[in-house]
Amino acid sequence: EVMAAVVSAMFTVFVKSDISSQFLSSIILNSWNLESPLKINFGSTVASESFLRLTKNICLRLGMKIHSELSYISIPEMQKVNIKKLKAEVDASSVFTLACFALLFGNMKVQPFKNEFGQPDFRFLNLFDEWKINYKIKSDSLELSKQELPKFVELNIEDCPDLFPVICAVLSFSDGMHKIYGAPNLVSKESNRIEKTYELLNLAGISVTKLGDGLIIQGVSIPAVKKFSFNPDKDHRMAFAAAVFAYAGFEVELSDEDVVNKSFPQFWKILGRI
Repeated sequence: EVMAAVVSAMFTVFVKSDISSQFLSSIILNSWNLESPLKINFGSTVASESFLRLTKNICLRLGMKIHSELSYISIPEMQKVNIKKLKAEVDASSVFTLACFALLFGNMKVQPFKNEFGQPDFRFLNLFDEWKINYKIKSDSLELSKQELPKFVELNIEDCPDLFPVICAVLSFSDGMHKIYGAPNLVSKESNRIEKTYELLNLAGISVTKLGDGLIIQGVSIPAVKKFSFNPDKDHRMAFAAAVFAYAGFEVELSDEDVVNKSFPQFWKILGRI
């Protein structure tokens, strides 16, 4: 929900951000060369605030002046990009997805690998540290290989909710009770990711309980292989999660393989090399 008004020569936009911060980020990213100052009022609650920080970091790097308060952001008129080149970094959630396949099935090396903008999904490295996962960062590459998964994980995923479907799929292969919680906004992603991940794990024969903000999973190291059909509901991350079971030997019929093209069009090709 977005509303706009002109107040004392300043253009004011009201953006509802308690369910998703994506609309707020898109407005900030398009606030160059404005004829009037802009004030963006987003209220007292912002979902995925870590991604809002990422948006501001990128715009600041490009030269935008941003003034932030508790419930609003103001941007002066006629902001100009003042650098000629900005090199994009690897997508952290895509690297995490491949890393999970490597943990279960093989080896991985990603190059280049740098975290310059503060992508929230790079938190997966902290998770790996907590889980005693061995990995190597050499120069500008990340390497890791198949190894034992953690047992009895309790994880608040509020700051990196995009990792949720794949984390749940991977922990399905680890003996123990795992609680992944803290992201009620998952119901408003491309799909209802809590419901769809619950559906996927159920189809795979994994014992799982729904929460309002996540799932509780009873993992097993060697689940009984099953055959099932799954509709990712136009959600690329649900296709990634379903592929975990496919590569573990499950016979999975995915109704829409091309949905991965939204964020990771090389996904199936890369997996063919694992």
